Amino acid sequence: MAATNTRTSLNSLFKEVYGNYHMLLPEGFRVQTDMPFRTSKKLGDVFVENVLLAHEHGVTYAGASDDSVTMITAEAGQTRGARIQGTQIIIRSRIGYNAASSATGGEESFRRAFDVVVENMTLSGRKRLEIDCLYGQDELATIEGTASTSVITINDAEWAPGLWAGMEGAKLEIYSAAGTDARGTAVSPAEGAIYTISSVDLAARTVTLTGTVDFSADGIIAGDRIFFRSQRTESTENSMKGIHAILGTETGNLFDVPVDGYSLWSPSQHSTSGTLSYSDVGKAVVQVISKGLDEGLCLYINPSTWADLADAEATRISHDQQMKGGQVDVGADGIKFYSQNGGIVIKSSIYVKEGYGYMIPPSYWERIGATDLTFSVMGEESGYFLWVQDETSYELRQYSNQAIFSSQPGKGALITGIVNA
Repeated sequence: MAATNTRTSLNSLFKEVYGNYHMLLPEGFRVQTDMPFRTSKKLGDVFVENVLLAHEHGVTYAGASDDSVTMITAEAGQTRGARIQGTQIIIRSRIGYNAASSATGGEESFRRAFDVVVENMTLSGRKRLEIDCLYGQDELATIEGTASTSVITINDAEWAPGLWAGMEGAKLEIYSAAGTDARGTAVSPAEGAIYTISSVDLAARTVTLTGTVDFSADGIIAGDRIFFRSQRTESTENSMKGIHAILGTETGNLFDVPVDGYSLWSPSQHSTSGTLSYSDVGKAVVQVISKGLDEGLCLYINPSTWADLADAEATRISHDQQMKGGQVDVGADGIKFYSQNGGIVIKSSIYVKEGYGYMIPPSYWERIGATDLTFSVMGEESGYFLWVQDETSYELRQYSNQAIFSSQPGKGALITGIVNA
């Protein structure tokens, strides 16, 4: 008779089979792949990193015949502690005693019982994290037109197929354009106005919703913003500041450092009004190299935008002449565009919205926090499987506490206004 797994034996087998599985970065999560995770010491509720804001100015010039020179007083460069708040993502999954008991017989039977669960949790966690890395503290999308029925249409510029594919069953909340008013008249006031994705039409760019709302009175209008459930409230952001929010910061504070008055800290923006061209890319590069950039760049764009650029490669001969010997290489991993700073790798991502492009020097960007996505929520000594009270099941959890950070955001650029052919 086969033995019955206990919580201790399940924990032991899980460590043997999936000990490093949480480190897996499936293909397609380009931002997480390009930005390494670094554990940082947390001070209170924030991480603190010192950043350079302005150069030294205690500089003395002297003529060739000057012998004894009185030097100008030292004037230190401007540095400051940037404060980064790591936010948390927690994913829960339950496995019944019956299923857990069938995982006896060593690693192979354990894999058969848990591979699908563990892989799905990892993909789900990485997907939510990738979306936060790009659009944390910004909406998943804005709504085009009204939604008197349960079918909403996503604005073209805000459309990214990766945000919606496979998300049937996900819970959403909808807010006004200002983000101050939650939309929806709750059928069950105690639960709130929660929308559930019942189907997604990737071709029509529509999302069909069900949920605890009265769709005849929900008041959804064009420009309203869509968020995952619990991502925000009417007054609080519960996700990290993503690349879109960082590069789009033109005024106010960025990581608790004022953008106004510090040109090296202020990100650049370039607006186009049509298909993205190599000329647009070159103009965005000019803005960042003016702040001292001489490192390689990465530009993340939507697959439709990438296709337009690949088509434009046919005209690269005349373009190269304009760029004084520049070169464009088109390959499966991206388009490499050689410009004044050196190389720009242009990468397609299904998570990037059609109307935007994100240009960053990867060497100045990273993910920092208490922990990257992990199954060991409270340390290995506590194990991986938790008892579920009043239910014959175990619970697995994944946990992340981190944030995107750039020590030199001024060397990045947000490209807007892209309309794909």
